[in-house]
Amino acid sequence: MPVLVFGLSTNLCLKHSVPKLCLDERRPFFGPSPKQAFGVSPHPRKALTAGIQRSSNTVRTLKHSTRASNMNQSISDSSQAYGWGSPNWKWGYAVGDAHDAAAKVRSQLRAPAVRAGWLQAVTCDPKRVSWFEIKLVLALAWQRAAREGRDGGPNGFRAVMENMRLAQYEGNDEADAKLVQDMDVRLPMLVDGGDLSGVQGIVQDLGGSSALKLQQTDVVEFRRRYVAAQVLILLEFVEVGL
Repeated sequence: MPVLVFGLSTNLCLKHSVPKLCLDERRPFFGPSPKQAFGVSPHPRKALTAGIQRSSNTVRTLKHSTRASNMNQSISDSSQAYGWGSPNWKWGYAVGDAHDAAAKVRSQLRAPAVRAGWLQAVTCDPKRVSWFEIKLVLALAWQRAAREGRDGGPNGFRAVMENMRLAQYEGNDEADAKLVQDMDVRLPMLVDGGDLSGVQGIVQDLGGSSALKLQQTDVVEFRRRYVAAQVLILLEFVEVGL
């Protein structure tokens, strides 16, 4: 049965079907993609509102897509020698592990339907999408949103991106919890009026019963994925990409 998801519109009242991927094949996400172009508004909140309205049309088309099932290798590495705390990571440089990982994840998540399937797995399936991979995608989404003036400004997610670049969220559970907290407190910056009930409902519908099971077995894992999914939805990850 498909999952019914509230369409990402300003009143969040439409329901559309998206592929139910969390309970199916245990494979990571890949896929080809058509190119899409989106205009950039000089007013970040107006741009976000327009993006949320566009999401309704995007979600409506996903039920006709099968691209999300054509997957191969995941980006996942929790070793100390790789990632944000590594001297070889070099975020922002044209060479280094970060550059290579970013190129790979952009290639894998090119298609909107694939991004939708990946986002759904984010909410409910740690075996399919690692937290390492989620953080990389968040960073790329923040980077793009900052260029387009829709990241909440200098004190918004730009500040979180800088902390991540400096590896301040690495090394222990407390640092990771700080990342989740820093994202959570900035979510209202991305919504007119600061009301998050609509996007929270979308995330709950995406995860469904699988997310509820995750919440019961690992509340910390559930919480960080729940917050990250809200960030990605509000930054138009499915529609705009990375």
